[in-house]
Amino acid sequence: MIMIKAIMWNVRGIGGKESKNRVKNLCRIHNIKLLVLSEPMINADKIVETARILGFSMFFANCSNKLWIFWHNTISLDIIVDHHQVVHCHINVLREGGGGCRPNIKAMEDFNDMINDCNLNDIGFYGNSFTWSRANLFQRPDRFLFNNDWLSHFSTTNVEHLSKTMSDHAPLLLYINVVNQSGSCAFRFFNMWLMHDSFKKVVENNWNAPVYPDNDICGMLRLWSKLTRLKQCLRYWNKFVFKNVFSNITEAESRVDELEGNFLNNPSEENTVKLNNSKNDLFMLHLQEEAFWKQKANAKFVMEGDRNTKFYHAISNKNKNRSKIHKIINSDGTILEEDEKIYKSGVDFFVNMSIKHTNTRLFLRILLFLILLMKMIIICFVIFLLLLKFVMLLRI
Repeated sequence: MIMIKAIMWNVRGIGGKESKNRVKNLCRIHNIKLLVLSEPMINADKIVETARILGFSMFFANCSNKLWIFWHNTISLDIIVDHHQVVHCHINVLREGGGGCRPNIKAMEDFNDMINDCNLNDIGFYGNSFTWSRANLFQRPDRFLFNNDWLSHFSTTNVEHLSKTMSDHAPLLLYINVVNQSGSCAFRFFNMWLMHDSFKKVVENNWNAPVYPDNDICGMLRLWSKLTRLKQCLRYWNKFVFKNVFSNITEAESRVDELEGNFLNNPSEENTVKLNNSKNDLFMLHLQEEAFWKQKANAKFVMEGDRNTKFYHAISNKNKNRSKIHKIINSDGTILEEDEKIYKSGVDFFVNMSIKHTNTRLFLRILLFLILLMKMIIICFVIFLLLLKFVMLLRI
């Protein structure tokens, strides 16, 4: 028996953006294959758009428009009876692929539980989509799995599926790249700065200060000068005022432990106020940490208010790995794998594009000059003919 996950919810209106996001987050987090919503409270013709937003390919609205059913194409759902308050349906779960032996569901579930318990991640791959095939059956049973510590130290790791030879399984090629970053990092604005008390004042004072050395500049040049100065100011402020959020949390936790001990020894009003203030400071630091990982992970699908920084950290590392360019084919068909060659190919591409653009502009300018020159020659010739005709008239 194959297990699927389903949700049934009296949503009391699915027309709003917040309710759609809430349902979509639930379906994504719990890997929902079947969704039943009661009392959607919007017209039945909106079910198509709602299904697209929620990520379902199949949908059904009952006769009274009080029950909406959504399901993926991995499920076969046949409506048997449709009443105003009840829908009777028959559900079959479809297996991917064709042929072969029926999979051992218990072993699959045990293996998936092991992956979740060990916090292992599948970072993806490039190459063929399947690592095993036989007749008309294609699957991917072979894969590398990595824990969060590995992705933190070797964030540019990537996997390639090679072609199958001598076996019905494809060999897997693992690239482990150790990146030594040097030089200054590019400036990046962090959303967690907005939660600091002094941030707004720092930005306001810096923005209102005169522009050195020429305060009379205006337009985009003035904007660029202010942004450049603000960037340097925020770098300094982040290093010496805001500081490292993880070190701040460690210090705040130690301070809370110390104040809790003082409160237990002397439960006075003064110690109570100090303890509550320290707990509020720690809470704000946790919010800053959550905002930091949420921004790095770009995990917009996670519900507002959920605090799971380990999850954000894992998502961030996986996104960083998948956004890395591991291989590129040059304009002459050469495959480049080394980072320096990949960087150089990108620079060369835009340099050549700039040269071509410059040559095109030069050609157009020369062409325009020739056209104007021809016009001047024609005008001079016409003037010459008119003068010649005028002289002939005078002789007559």
